[in-house]
Amino acid sequence: MVEIEGFGSLMRKFGNRIDGLEPPQPDEVVERAEERADMLKGALKESKEAATGDEEEEYVDKTEKMWKGVDFAEEGNFEKAIELFTEAIEEDPDYAQGYCYRGFAKADLDEYEAAIVDYDKAIELEPDYTMAYHYRGLAKQELGEYEAAIADYDTAIELDPDNVRVYVNRGLAKQELGEYETAIADYDTAIELKSGNAAAYYNRGIVKQQSGEYEAAIEDYDTAIELDPDNARAYHGRGAAKQEVGEYEAAIEDYDTAIELDPDNARVYQNRAEIKIENGEFKQARQDASQAKKLSESTMDSATSTLLHLIARTVLGEDTAEEENEYRNICEQEFTMTGNLEELDSWLEGANLDSEKKDKIAELIDLLREHKE
Repeated sequence: MVEIEGFGSLMRKFGNRIDGLEPPQPDEVVERAEERADMLKGALKESKEAATGDEEEEYVDKTEKMWKGVDFAEEGNFEKAIELFTEAIEEDPDYAQGYCYRGFAKADLDEYEAAIVDYDKAIELEPDYTMAYHYRGLAKQELGEYEAAIADYDTAIELDPDNVRVYVNRGLAKQELGEYETAIADYDTAIELKSGNAAAYYNRGIVKQQSGEYEAAIEDYDTAIELDPDNARAYHGRGAAKQEVGEYEAAIEDYDTAIELDPDNARVYQNRAEIKIENGEFKQARQDASQAKKLSESTMDSATSTLLHLIARTVLGEDTAEEENEYRNICEQEFTMTGNLEELDSWLEGANLDSEKKDKIAELIDLLREHKE
């Protein structure tokens, strides 16, 4: 089955969180709050150097509000940050940085449409404002407007051809559209510009894995892990790729590490449960599937976790009538199954089970198969 996060989740919010396989560490994909602060500091310094008299007094007041706003944003108090950025804008309605930073804070509250309005205004006031194009692209990407996001990333790259993060994020948008070759080209460029960018290796590994290039994907995950040894998602991705090529023990080792680093990821437990089913370790599989059920947030994940749990319990001879009803109810809902079921099919075909158990498990698998893309 080898489930990994969808590409959409790869977009993470500033200061908090970029669905893919799984997203890399947040500060590797979008500018961290401190970096934004550094950029703001530079912009404010330029404004101060150009200001005199009343302008300088206005600058000092505006700067104080902006810095306080940045501080509140870094603390996660985005509502207060928005208040202060708004006050700065009221003092200077032509203040492009104020609109851009207010857009950041709105995006962190998932108010992407409102954030885009602020980015639009920042760009209207300052047409060469690279960061506004970049973050407007991020907001559009969060809304699923991938082509529009790519257009903004294109402009940001024209203005700043060496901005590694824009290439990474444009690659993510292209992945969402299935444009894998050009996505890889963007990650290649990001790596050329900054060979130590773990996100670029990780995301390139995702594309290669989705394209069936499992060994090449493993190499990229290896590098991502070397650069960021605490990236649970890279271990998960590498484990999934190893599982695809039949390296089950090595895959379990990666899943074990991924769980140590991030014990709340349902899909890692799902993948490990599947291997344990195939290895005949049904009690351990039941335990992993049970944990996956607790952690599942989407309908697809709930269905997958419940299926694995039912398989393990059926083989162990337990009474599963109540859970079967639960599973059938889940499968009556609308969702799309993105994983594959070939490994479970292959295991079932060769499993030493009586015909009644085999037929029951086959029927349960087919219920999930009906939701395949």
